[in-house]
Amino acid sequence: MGRPGSLLVQIAASIVLWKVCSAEREVAITLPEEAVATLGDGVTLQAAFDTSFRLISVTWSKLHGNVTSQKRTSVLSYVPDLNINRAYGSYKERARLLGMASLRIDPTTTEDEGTYALSIMTDERGTVEKFIHLSLQVAPRVVVGPRNPYVTVVGESVSLACKVTDAKPNITSLYWEKDGARLEASSFLGKYSGGDARTPSLTIRHVMRMDAGVYTCVAQNSVRSGEGHIGLRVHYYASITSISEPVEVTVGDHVTFRCVAEGSPTPNITWSRNGLKLKASTDEAVGDVRTSALVLNSVELTDTGAYSCTARNGIGGPRTRNTHVDVIALDGGFTSTTVAIISGAAAGGLWLLICLCLLVYLLRKRRGGGDRKKFTYYYSDVQRRSNVATSEGGGSEHRRQVFLTERKSSNVAFEQCRQENGELVI
Repeated sequence: MGRPGSLLVQIAASIVLWKVCSAEREVAITLPEEAVATLGDGVTLQAAFDTSFRLISVTWSKLHGNVTSQKRTSVLSYVPDLNINRAYGSYKERARLLGMASLRIDPTTTEDEGTYALSIMTDERGTVEKFIHLSLQVAPRVVVGPRNPYVTVVGESVSLACKVTDAKPNITSLYWEKDGARLEASSFLGKYSGGDARTPSLTIRHVMRMDAGVYTCVAQNSVRSGEGHIGLRVHYYASITSISEPVEVTVGDHVTFRCVAEGSPTPNITWSRNGLKLKASTDEAVGDVRTSALVLNSVELTDTGAYSCTARNGIGGPRTRNTHVDVIALDGGFTSTTVAIISGAAAGGLWLLICLCLLVYLLRKRRGGGDRKKFTYYYSDVQRRSNVATSEGGGSEHRRQVFLTERKSSNVAFEQCRQENGELVI
């Protein structure tokens, strides 16, 4: 037969165990053991309870360690009698109670991963707890380099680095894209090598202009994919893609030469003639292409010759192409200036000739008037002498002599007028 003290201990233990079991039966909590979420996304720890006793509080806390740890961080408390529903600390703006007892955390942070305790307190049975562990998965974080953009020169080989960090769980695949199209890395001697989960960095051999673009390293795990972007710029030497054809113009015309150059960096264009630089009239650049224009106004014969367009961008040496202009004189070998002088001289000569003719006409007209006066004088003088002879009675012979003299003077006067004016003026 056992001792009475030992029996009492067994009875007390049985009572305590009965009370605990009775409390658990009367406060039933439904809570899974595990929950999984993606870092940065929201998560809900689904929970519910059932009790016939009056509810005093619902409390969520995060344990520092496993379920035996006594150190906890308060997350949220709900006390219906006091109208308290409050989140604490770093959860203040992120945690809230959903339904009867579910905990919503949005968004999640790295510190949210761990074990959480749900405590239900009633007036008759005290506090009942259950635990849940929250695991956070992390999408891959991709870092590319060595710098962005990556600048190289035609003909070189480059290596684009890709580093994956924080992936949880580990990545399942890795590949590269160029301008959105997936690249297939070939053998060691191919255009591309690497660029996979084993060798994340991508090597591009013998870079060409067409290799320029945006490259993307894509890493995937069970959560989602992560991406890193890097731009590749390929510099190439300048080249002159077009220049105006040689032209033949006449003196006084206007000539426009155009030169188009391409390169990366965008080239600069200069014009020259016989080694002397000329100032361009216009100069514009669009992307890797630059266009320059040289305008020659009112060309002269001395403008005949070759004109050079030179493009430079620091990659390789300068590139030069020439064009030519031939300036010819107007018909007859006269320039416009000469023609103007000749025209002016001709007009002046014509005007002078007109003036001379007018002067001669006036002089001749004046001279004709003088002859008429002279004829009148001769006629009057003969008549006067005839009258004198008659009055003196000189006889018939004398009158005959006077008549002959008068006739002779009249003939002289008449002949002079006829010869000078072509007609007889009386």
